[in-house]
Amino acid sequence: MSTVIEPETVAERAREILEAWQADEEFGRLWEGCAKYSSDWDDFYGYPIVENYDAVGDAPVLFKETTRAMALKSAMYELTDGDEKAAELPLPVPVDVMSHALMAQFTLLSRMQDRTGIKFVHMTDMEEGQSGGTWDFDDFTHQCYRAAFGPVNIRFWIGKDETERRRKAARRPVRRHRCHRARKTDLHRPRLSTGVGAGSSSGWGSGGGAIRSGFRPTLSGCTHAGVPSGP
Repeated sequence: MSTVIEPETVAERAREILEAWQADEEFGRLWEGCAKYSSDWDDFYGYPIVENYDAVGDAPVLFKETTRAMALKSAMYELTDGDEKAAELPLPVPVDVMSHALMAQFTLLSRMQDRTGIKFVHMTDMEEGQSGGTWDFDDFTHQCYRAAFGPVNIRFWIGKDETERRRKAARRPVRRHRCHRARKTDLHRPRLSTGVGAGSSSGWGSGGGAIRSGFRPTLSGCTHAGVPSGP
């Protein structure tokens, strides 16, 4: 007989895991490594789907969201006796991309695993969809997150339908000026929201046909230089 794992059970263990990570002596260095990672690669379908993405300004909150998501995955891994497929919870694309930056700090993570006894969990071949993007409002991941940490930050937790729409927009040819940011197109006109999440001032994910501002595709290489302050 299979055991049903409730979101509240995952949430309780995830909070404990996150607290253990945050108390680790190298957690601050983990943040510093992730903050610097944006200059090491070009990403065209992850961070750029965030409206007006800023590699410096967005990094602290995105790091927080990602460590919470990773804690959920580690909790699920433990509760399923190491089931990699079950533990690879669907995540929104920006959070999934930041998790790659986190996992790139391999030596540090190895020491944290030794000290805490907690595994960091990430296997690309266990993900659903292309580079993530299958997360959606009210799925199991969302239920676990909500039980553990409260409402998601809808700037980064973008539902699967909206993710696909923004990816298609980012793939369209657009005129660019000197810093390569996309110029205004028809995508910047207000449009009716079809999201299902809780409403917000930004309008993304708002229910009830709320008007939202238009999505502006950007390239991560055009963001401000420097390293952001801590989360």
